[in-house]
Amino acid sequence: GAVIATRYCSPRNRASELSPAVFATYLEDPWYSVLADWDEMQFEEEEEEEEDGDAQTEAEIEVLVRREGEDSFSVVSWMLSLYDGQWLIDSLNIIS
Repeated sequence: GAVIATRYCSPRNRASELSPAVFATYLEDPWYSVLADWDEMQFEEEEEEEEDGDAQTEAEIEVLVRREGEDSFSVVSWMLSLYDGQWLIDSLNIIS
């Protein structure tokens, strides 16, 4: 997972400079562990909107994730940018 995560980080994301081994240590932190240890996920697919005929180059995706035994969901918000035809991760924010 850490190899894939760092591969899909955009140049704006400081994690793109980390080795997968170093990035994997972040997933051990209780705050970030929800990225790997969730049991339920919910998200709504939204229609792509183009402004003035221009293709969209940035997007925000919000996903609700919950661990087994927890009553509430955490929100993971992904900020993405399009680079050479591929969506890459600019940042993410976790709200518990």
